[in-house]
Amino acid sequence: EAESMETQELLEVDPDSLYVSTSGNTAWAMGNFRLFLFPHDIESDELGNAISHQTIRIGTIIEFVSALSREIRDHKPQIILYVLNQGQKQIETGMFLLGCFLMMTKKIQPDLVRKKLESWDTYANNAETYAWFSTSDFCLSSLDLWGGLWRAISQQWLSQAVNGHLYRWGKIDVREYDHYRNPLNGDLVQVVPGKMIVFRQPVDLGSLTYMDDDGDRSFNPSYYVDVFQYLGVGTVVALDPFDYDPRVFTSAGIHHVDLQGDGQLVPSAAAVATFLSLTRDAQDLVAVHCKVARRPFHPLRATSH
Repeated sequence: EAESMETQELLEVDPDSLYVSTSGNTAWAMGNFRLFLFPHDIESDELGNAISHQTIRIGTIIEFVSALSREIRDHKPQIILYVLNQGQKQIETGMFLLGCFLMMTKKIQPDLVRKKLESWDTYANNAETYAWFSTSDFCLSSLDLWGGLWRAISQQWLSQAVNGHLYRWGKIDVREYDHYRNPLNGDLVQVVPGKMIVFRQPVDLGSLTYMDDDGDRSFNPSYYVDVFQYLGVGTVVALDPFDYDPRVFTSAGIHHVDLQGDGQLVPSAAAVATFLSLTRDAQDLVAVHCKVARRPFHPLRATSH
């Protein structure tokens, strides 16, 4: 009876290499397992925002896929037991990361990932709203986010690193990505490699490059000019009212397009048409900012749409 209870804690992912459990005790009861734990159970990020599969960063997905792949490769033929930490949020995040692993390493499509994990992955069908400062009128589930990751994989924006290029995952340089996404370095994410960047709305700070206020950092548009010239940005798009002088960008050869809306998460049809035309025809990167989101919008959310 005890063995039967322990067996129910196991989810078979690959019978020859990988199982999942919520209890490390399963390893001792069932035999030849090597425990694998991943530190995704932190309570908040560097800004104090709650961590969940809804807010997890691309860098964490890459770290997880790399760590679990290395564990399986280096310890064959021993079976790896991925132990999830207790708590609904921790289990949800762990299962989300596992789905990302299956897509990136096994090239399994999102709907098949959900089917494979459905006995545990009860959260995948539970859509959650996403909004920081206003009410959202749309919801996204883990399946939506997996869909965004799958699009990145299918477009070859994201792929596993090859030998000798540990920090280059497809078109993403992990070190560069983590540097610029940091709120202290610009709060900037390249959503579509070679096409689109989202970043925090700049603020006119006079002669200051940036300003810290109660743990929050704002940036003068001049700060972004050097960064954009390095990254190859040719156009900046403003989606909300702003208080800086666009000439800071235009004088540096960077176009500035004003598509101010009313602060709603869903823009007008005309604004969408203009934006799509602009991004389709742009020869250089397009950098988009708005003030609705503290951390612009999650890359997986963007690509899922």
